[in-house]
Amino acid sequence: MNKMARRLTLTTTAILISSLSGCVIGNTTNLKQPTTGRELIDLQAAYAEGSIDQMEYDQTRASILAKVNISNGTTR
Repeated sequence: MNKMARRLTLTTTAILISSLSGCVIGNTTNLKQPTTGRELIDLQAAYAEGSIDQMEYDQTRASILAKVNISNGTTR
């Protein structure tokens, strides 16, 4: 392995280890559920970049909207 590739590997490994330790050790933060709007925005972005196809988009969008009763504004 040449010097540049080895340095890149070591740097990447160090970053991954340091970021993982912060997530696992002593993390008592409660995670918040994303809003329906955020879920729909993320879904649209995944579809636009080609990560999912039309069928996956339609099915996932329907399941997101099924969690929310749009007609009277209440959630299930």
